[in-house]
Amino acid sequence: MRILVFQHIECEHPGMLRNYLAENGVEWDVAELDQGQPIPDLNPYDALW
Repeated sequence: MRILVFQHIECEHPGMLRNYLAENGVEWDVAELDQGQPIPDLNPYDALW
């Protein structure tokens, strides 16, 4: 499973979810929208956060 996290402000992150993801072998990427990063192709992702 692979999740894309949308970051709207610099201090945001997946919080406690990132611990769960790491413990369960779930890959995740961050789209740093606050830094002007474009939203990547969503096809490789199983979920959005």
